[in-house]
Amino acid sequence: MVTPAAGHNFVRSDGDDNKGGWDLRSVTVEHLRHDLVYTFKTYESWKADSRLGKATFLIAIDHKGDGSPDRCAFIYHYGGLRGALTNCGDRLIGTLKVSKPSGTTAKLVLSGYNDDNYHYWFAASYWKDRERCPRGCTDYAPNKAWLFHDLVDPKTQWTTGPGVTSATTPGLTMPVSFTAIDEGVGVESWKIVRGVRDGSSTKWVTIDSGSGGGSSLGTSR
Repeated sequence: MVTPAAGHNFVRSDGDDNKGGWDLRSVTVEHLRHDLVYTFKTYESWKADSRLGKATFLIAIDHKGDGSPDRCAFIYHYGGLRGALTNCGDRLIGTLKVSKPSGTTAKLVLSGYNDDNYHYWFAASYWKDRERCPRGCTDYAPNKAWLFHDLVDPKTQWTTGPGVTSATTPGLTMPVSFTAIDEGVGVESWKIVRGVRDGSSTKWVTIDSGSGGGSSLGTSR
């Protein structure tokens, strides 16, 4: 079992660096079957009503890695919170599911993006506040950078060894060697597990583990 360094759930925190209700505290991305779910969390509580005006949450996605987004996912208010996916220009690709789980959070669902190999992304928010931000404020997470989202599976391969013989394995434990490589973000950790029968079911027990990729040596029994 090999875990990529940026697999599954990811949280990007952001400092209290802007004035107003939609200053980002964090943005979280989660994998749910074939969907990617983004959660925006702000420092201040806010209500989904007409006072939001043109306030917007944004996820910008760059598939080519050239620094230019080709997909933009928005949360905005128009008679209620709504979601839209565009080409970052004037073409609407589709509507998106959005929700407001709490006073400081909003969620956006990108359907089908869990099947995407990899892309770069960042999050942003825009809002106006008559007293603190009359000309409009924009906050980014992260600030002036792209995040790499890697969904390509790590590759593992067992290295040819001496096999199980009394000369190399006098007991029930034997050395095993393998490679674990992730060409995207790298390997965070690895485990060797074995199945243990428990009545009619099988439990998986970790017998060795480590961190990082490349060539590794573990033990099995």
